[in-house]
Parts: sequence; structure tokens; C-alpha cells
Amino acid sequence: GDIVTDLIGDEVAGEREEIVVAERRLSETPVETAIRLLYLQLPVPAGRVESGTAEALLTLGLASRRAGELVPHARIVPVDDTLLASDGFTQDADDPPDYVATYTPTARTCDLLTPRPRCRRALDVGTGSGIPALLAAAHAERVVATDVNPRALAYTELNAALNGLDNIECRLGSFFEPAGDEKFDLITCNAPFVISPEQRWSYRDSAFHGDDLTAHVVREASPRLA
Repeated sequence: GDIVTDLIGDEVAGEREEIVVAERRLSETPVETAIRLLYLQLPVPAGRVESGTAEALLTLGLASRRAGELVPHARIVPVDDTLLASDGFTQDADDPPDYVATYTPTARTCDLLTPRPRCRRALDVGTGSGIPALLAAAHAERVVATDVNPRALAYTELNAALNGLDNIECRLGSFFEPAGDEKFDLITCNAPFVISPEQRWSYRDSAFHGDDLTAHVVREASPRLA
């Protein structure tokens, strides 16, 4: 994170002007090429990327090859000491229903509010790209991460591998269903947050009415706390 900040300044949120200004500050070193490709999401000449790294990006679907360039299809951002891969800059109406968001302001709030004692088992409900589960994995022996979106769980598994974590188990399903009746010492949930009748994006539209989602999370979390 410090390297990115030192090279291009404050976080880039996706505005075209921000990206242009940030790119002008970069040269062609391997680190700066990686920032250009995976953080700013700009194509780079394939020859600037080490062959093994390029093949890994292509195999994972994080990039494709086009006219001698590597074209990014995902974004990797530093969250303190954690690397987080997700879908790229949001285009709102053009985003697919299974879009996987990055480290959002609500994820940051969830992070700041989460107690961090050492514990045996943690549960992250609606994990998205997995950041609450990744952070819990540093102080919990085992972490279960659930999500209704298979692409979200794929990103969570990728992010666990990127960060050398082998204590996260991903389970497909809605909210608490994949956890069954198991008990946990810590439960986190950065729930879909837009209160509206829309059901366009699974990461932000819950299909609940009003404050019913909050009631559902509290009601279902309570009996699963050890």
C-alpha cells in the first residue's frame, strides 16, 4: 500500500482524470508496470510483464492478450498488508448482476468495527471479494465465508491464495444457510446496503424491504454465536 501511495498519491477511485494523472507519474519498472495493469487497470505491452506472471494472469482470467498487450479484467488493491482482487472500476448500470466489489467504504467501516481477539472459528456472511474473511483469518483458527455469488467465492479463494492463507473455507448459499447450525466465536456481515426494490446487483441489492435485512442478520446470527 505504501508503494502505491508513494508512486501515484491518493487512492484512485476510477474517474478518468484520476487515472490519467496517476499514470503520468509512473515509469516502466516492473512494480510500476504492475500498478498500471492491476491497480489502474490499463493495458500494458505484454513484453513488460515477466512471462510466468503473464501466463498466471491469463490462466486465472485476470487479463487477456490483445494486439501485443495484456488487458486487465480485474483489479488488485492493497488493504494495509492484504492484497485484494476483485472486479474493476464500477460502471454502475453496465455492471453484471454478479459483479464483485472491491474494498468499499462500507467494508472499511465493517473492518473498523470488528473486534479482533484470537478465536477458534469465525463466520463471514456475504463475503464478496472476501476482505472480512481475510482479515479474520489472521486471528481465527478457521474462517467460513458464505456468498450467494459463485464469482465472489472464486475471488475469495484467489485472495486467500494471494495472501498465503489456508484457513478459509468458502461455502455457496444465501446469508447464513451454508453455516447450518454451527457455532462461531465471531460473525461479520457487510450486508447488501441499498434499501430499494431493485434486485439488480447481488452485492448491494438485498431483495429485503425497509430494515428487514438488519432484522434478518441479527436474528440469524444470534443462535450461531458460541
